[in-house]
Amino acid sequence: MARKLKKDNDYFKSIDNEYKAYLLGFIYADGSIYDGRTVDRPNRQLRLSIYCSSEDDYIFDKFLNDNQDVFKSISIRNRSINEKPISIVRITSNTLCKNLIGYGCNINKSKVGMKFPILEPYLYPHFIRGFLDGDGSIIHDSYKYNYKRISNYNLKKIPKMYKDRIRIAFTSTDIIFLKEIAMQLNIINYKIRSNSRKTCYTLWIENNQIVKQTLLYLYNDSNYYLKRKVQKIINYYKAISSEAMDTFIERSTTT
Repeated sequence: MARKLKKDNDYFKSIDNEYKAYLLGFIYADGSIYDGRTVDRPNRQLRLSIYCSSEDDYIFDKFLNDNQDVFKSISIRNRSINEKPISIVRITSNTLCKNLIGYGCNINKSKVGMKFPILEPYLYPHFIRGFLDGDGSIIHDSYKYNYKRISNYNLKKIPKMYKDRIRIAFTSTDIIFLKEIAMQLNIINYKIRSNSRKTCYTLWIENNQIVKQTLLYLYNDSNYYLKRKVQKIINYYKAISSEAMDTFIERSTTT
């Protein structure tokens, strides 16, 4: 299955709107620039590849529609890991790739790192949201806590209850880039954890108040995002609203 992709070499020359900033963040996360030039073939052009799950490839629709001359295609194939279908956009263009490199999305960025781009302040929420959609997670789960009934604080056996929570995680091989994200989000007390080989790092935002502030910063007045991640936010707020109502009902019936 394939869809036509239109070409505009200067598309990323200026990051001047929400969608371009969002897509730039997504490319920082799930994009790669390949330099295939060799001694025998010095004239090969740079190539950009962007990957995402097939269920999410609607985020490329505006990119396809914004460009003009038909150039290549977006193909859908199966990933070897768990055989999950992914969509891949591939564009061969020196100009387009060099513009991205100019912002800091380097060739072989997983090893050499990335430079945090210089953008207008109003575009940073969209850039960071794009990176979150590519290499981040929104986790809605629950944890156990000791619940005390409002009507009786002297229960011998305090039942185990579950409380909903939501957390945010950004993952990258570049720890400095993650610290830049934390700085842009105005987060002072944050946690960055690494895997056993310290080749990959995760910035965790877990404080309830800071998570809510971050979500408001990233999603307020936004038009482009992964729907499945936004649904987790919606589900969380529905859950805590239900918890608040349960507490209100008990308080009302015991006073």
